[in-house]
Amino acid sequence: MAPGRAQGPPPLDELGELGFDVDEVARASVRSQTVTEIDAFAARPATSRTSPQLIVTTRPNASGLPEPFTELFDVLALVKPSPELRAAYLRKWADDRSIHGAERRALQRTFDHRSAEPHIAQLAENPMHLTIPLYLMYKRGESVPSRRTDLYRSYMETFLDRETEKSPMVRTHRGDLEQESTPRPTRPSNADWSPRCWTACAQNDRRST
Repeated sequence: MAPGRAQGPPPLDELGELGFDVDEVARASVRSQTVTEIDAFAARPATSRTSPQLIVTTRPNASGLPEPFTELFDVLALVKPSPELRAAYLRKWADDRSIHGAERRALQRTFDHRSAEPHIAQLAENPMHLTIPLYLMYKRGESVPSRRTDLYRSYMETFLDRETEKSPMVRTHRGDLEQESTPRPTRPSNADWSPRCWTACAQNDRRST
C-alpha cells in the first residue's frame, strides 16, 4: 500500500461471514430497510466461489416487525437446554474462569439446589441468560435473590462493581448505566421468546451443495 493512502474495507465476497442483529435497529422504518437490504444481499447471484455466509439474529416479535425472508435462509431456534447440557455449560463456564476443587463443587451444589426455584429455573432454561445465575451463585452462593427483578439488579450491580475497578469511564457514568439497566416488566412466561438465527449463503452456493 502506498504511503499516505488509507486501506479501505475488503470486498464483501472476500469475507467469510457477515453478521446482523436486526433487534439493534430501533426504528421500524429503518429495520424494514435493513431487512430489505439483507434479503437482497442473500438473493444476489454469487460472484465468487467463497461468497460470505450471512448470520442474522433476532427475537420473535409480536408486533409484526420485518424479519428476513425465510426462503433465503436456514432458520435455527434456540431451545431450552437439557439438564445434561446445563451441566456441561457449567463445567465449561467454570473451566474458563479456572474454578476448580471445592469452589466448583460448591457452585454445582448451589446451582442444583437453587435452579429448582421458578425465576432462577426460567433463567437457566435460556442459553443467553444462564450466565446470570451462574455468576451470582459463584460470587454470592446461597444468598442469590430468588425474585427475577432482584436477580437482574444484583447481576448488574456485581458487573458494574467489577467494571468500575477497570474503567474510569464506567466510574464516571455508572449512574447512567444503572438507570439504563433497570429491569423492565417481564414477558409472559408462557410465550415463546426463544431467539432465532437465520443463516444463508448466496442462492447459487446453496443449490450447488
